[in-house]
Amino acid sequence: MVEKRNHISKVRRRYEQDLKNAQSVYRRAKSGLSSYSRKMDTAQEEISEVLIRLNQKESQKQSILRLIDDAKRKIDIQKEEKNEIENNTTFAGYDDDDNDDTKQNAQQLRLKAISEKIIDIDFGIKTRQKMLKGLDVDITSLDDTRNKILAKIKKIKQSSSLLAKLLRDSKKDIRSIITLLEKTVKQEDATKQNLKKAKTKTKTKKAKTKTKKAKTKTKTKKAKTKTKTKKAKTKTKKAKTKTKKR
Repeated sequence: MVEKRNHISKVRRRYEQDLKNAQSVYRRAKSGLSSYSRKMDTAQEEISEVLIRLNQKESQKQSILRLIDDAKRKIDIQKEEKNEIENNTTFAGYDDDDNDDTKQNAQQLRLKAISEKIIDIDFGIKTRQKMLKGLDVDITSLDDTRNKILAKIKKIKQSSSLLAKLLRDSKKDIRSIITLLEKTVKQEDATKQNLKKAKTKTKTKKAKTKTKKAKTKTKTKKAKTKTKTKKAKTKTKKAKTKTKKR
């Protein structure tokens, strides 16, 4: 019975250690999930900000592209007008009736104005093209940042999923171990009570045996005393008989 009690106590201590381990895993998993939740919130805020900036840059790029396209169409129109004026001036040179210097000067001024306008529009296109290059650099950088954040969010989700499973499993383990531990504690208590009863019974038995031996010893002692008294009386009687004979 003592061996049984020791074995149950050993099992109980093992379950207690298993419970501590399971509770530790549960706490770490819960803490890890809270940490990943905060990281996810931060990552969501970051991706939101990046997407807003990225959309702004994309909108700016599309707007500049439209302006460049409009400017190119204006240049084409100006070039067509310039070619038309130049052709008219050339043909007018062969017309003997048309020697109006004022008209020719007006045409020259018009050509000069068109050329200046083309140069001005072309400068605007080049300026916007430089802006496009800067926007492309910004967009590429924001794309890289977005991809890194998305990769981080994916990793957080995977880790959170694993921790959530670990949390559920450890919770089940805790319940299972508690059930086994309670059962083992009851067995241990029952074994202790049985051992206590057995000890009490053994003590009672020993006490009874001791009392019985004591009574037997007393009876033996009384018997010996009685025998001695009887022998003494017999000796006295014999002595008296001898005295009478004399």
